Amino acid sequence: MTSSPTVPEPPRVALIKIWQGTLQPPRPPLGLLFVGGALKKAGFAARVFHWTRDEALAKLPEVIAFQPFLVGFSIITGDPLSLVLDCAGRLRAALPGLKVMLGGVHATVEPAQCLAEPAVDFVVLGEGEVTAVDLAQALSQGQPHDHLPGLGYKQGGQAVINPRPPLIKDLDQWEPDWSLVEIEKYIAPEYEGVERMLFGYVASRGCPHACGFCYNHFFNQRTWRHPSAAKVINDVNELVSRHRLGGVFFYDDNFTANKKWALTVIGGLATKGMHIETRIDYLNPGFIRELTEGGVGSLFIGCESGSDRVLGLLNKGFGVADTRRVIGELKAYPGYVMLSFIVGVPSETLAEYQATLDLVMWCLESLPRVGFTLGFYLPYPGTPLYEACVERGFERPQAMADWEKLDRWGRTGMAIPWTQGFALQSGEVLELRRALLRMKRLRGKTGWLGRAWYRLLRARFLASATPRGARLAALARALDWLAGLRRAS
Repeated sequence: MTSSPTVPEPPRVALIKIWQGTLQPPRPPLGLLFVGGALKKAGFAARVFHWTRDEALAKLPEVIAFQPFLVGFSIITGDPLSLVLDCAGRLRAALPGLKVMLGGVHATVEPAQCLAEPAVDFVVLGEGEVTAVDLAQALSQGQPHDHLPGLGYKQGGQAVINPRPPLIKDLDQWEPDWSLVEIEKYIAPEYEGVERMLFGYVASRGCPHACGFCYNHFFNQRTWRHPSAAKVINDVNELVSRHRLGGVFFYDDNFTANKKWALTVIGGLATKGMHIETRIDYLNPGFIRELTEGGVGSLFIGCESGSDRVLGLLNKGFGVADTRRVIGELKAYPGYVMLSFIVGVPSETLAEYQATLDLVMWCLESLPRVGFTLGFYLPYPGTPLYEACVERGFERPQAMADWEKLDRWGRTGMAIPWTQGFALQSGEVLELRRALLRMKRLRGKTGWLGRAWYRLLRARFLASATPRGARLAALARALDWLAGLRRAS
């Protein structure tokens, strides 16, 4: 009896994302789901590992047991990069012959610095669906890889960076492979009245605008690309049906760059609990009505500043009057509105900083359902305002791991030398965010204590970065501590 030939196992590739671990539910590692899906189509066995920084070292044995020949880490500026390098070094020690590649935004903008690390063999620049597969095929077959577009590698101890390939035009050929993760990990039981919200999905790529703080300048080269509306509708509706989703959180940088495409997608989805990102200068009563009728229950909008000069520096393309007009028009919007603001922009003055806080407060007191992302401007490499920060005292990190000090939420004690005439402390944004959350809860309270507490927080918020603000913050913290003692007793 003749035995059937043994089918060799496909080569294994591990893809890893380590995140700060502050968001619940976490955001899925969508870039790795696209790359992992491309690797599987090409015949590789791919696995995605998505960890918090507290989980990473304890979960390395799972990767070692998988026995990959290639490991890829997805990184952005500000990630726990020292931990990424630690994990890469430990995996190389445990798996002889293992190769390590880095991909993502930070690897694209700082490839030579990444390759200077002993634990890193390759970087993949830009979109990884093609280059990562080509590299895996070359390595698994013992073929040359030095010609691959979008690849950085080492030769004689020096970094060699090949030119990036053209951006992918036909996005219908790629899709995230959700079988690579436990999707329930990324589903919120409830979000702003929507049950089982998936956090999240990316349909389009890039943005055509030129905001001075944005990675799209170098990563997506100021382009906006999209798959067909039918492709997005089919993919999302399958997820909705399979996982009983009540809503989907779209993380596109600019979902509504093409309004006709966006409205076609919205109209074809089986769920009416959608969150999308749009822009101040796109919104008007007619478009707001179309989004509402299509079932968009949550909007993310970048307002950024209360100063027209700062908005000009950021190249936003609209002014404060436009923001106030749109916020007024959104008062009748039945959904939830998330507004983004940036403080500490290069050359920003104290008066401009406080004008932004005034606008934030006006928005809080104007909209019935509103939330905020309020954070520092960060000098991301490759963005238009980066050099302005360097000229004003920002010291460019000299090693890959040093970039992790860039944290928009003020958790790292990062120095901010680039404002004009006032010293903004990195912890201040934490205080402002706490005050905003408490004021949201206290809005509409009729008791004297709630009203007094709201007025104190409001005064503290608007006086931020001044001696008076510091005194009010100390008083607020003391009262909060006393309130905690009272609750505990």
